[in-house]
Amino acid sequence: MSKIAAFKRSLPKDEGDIEVGKGSPPWMTTYGDLVTQLLIFFVMMFALAATLNELQLVSIKRRIENYAYANNLEHLIMLEINPKGLVISLSEKMMFDSGRADIYEDAKAILAAIAGEIMDVPNPVRIEGHTDSVPISTERFPSNWELSTARATNVARYLVENLEFPPDRIAAGGYSKYHPAVGTELEEEIFNYKMKVREIPQKYSLELRRASTPEEQDTVMLRIREEQLAMQREMQEIILEHIRVANLDADRRARNRRVDIIVERIGTTVERRMDTAAPIASSY
Repeated sequence: MSKIAAFKRSLPKDEGDIEVGKGSPPWMTTYGDLVTQLLIFFVMMFALAATLNELQLVSIKRRIENYAYANNLEHLIMLEINPKGLVISLSEKMMFDSGRADIYEDAKAILAAIAGEIMDVPNPVRIEGHTDSVPISTERFPSNWELSTARATNVARYLVENLEFPPDRIAAGGYSKYHPAVGTELEEEIFNYKMKVREIPQKYSLELRRASTPEEQDTVMLRIREEQLAMQREMQEIILEHIRVANLDADRRARNRRVDIIVERIGTTVERRMDTAAPIASSY
């Protein structure tokens, strides 16, 4: 007799035998399969909806590009699909006089053509005004903040009041000089700084868990805030240099002066609404 068999014989009956419980009833197995199939179905539906939305943006982009080429506007209307959605950039040259926010009459026809392409899709639309780095100081526009915001607001109002664009789908904001269209080599460094600022709280997660009183938690939070502020001050110096380089000559400055019409992806509606709650204060 083997040692294992001998050991089993030496145990009481209720300790030596393993009793397997009853299996699930047949209906439960069927129900589990049904729930799994429903989950797969909805995942596929969401994936299909995202794909269709992307194709819709591509189709709109193609039609507006055809319109721009047909009307010799390809150098004044720039189109790009990026994480924001479909970005339609309208050059200041075809939209406004320098330092003003009144829309040209000819530009209104262009806005009507663009609105006709995006009116019937359900995507939210954001209007963003951007300037170059040259300071402005007039009675109506004390700074580039006011100028960029007024331009975006006037475009949004024209779409809503004159072209009957659904007002609940549109938002407007001004970004002054802080989002130049011209890229520089400093963009990657700015991105790395942003990531480091967001990662700082992770360094203190263990200390926060160990804090036993609200006072100790406040002390840790203060250290997090101070470190984030110090890093943001460093980042601001790089941002200012990025803006300076992006506005070195007249051609670059002209590219930065624009109004962007952004047709957002439907899946980003909630976070974009949060992002546009106070757009005039937006920066890097």
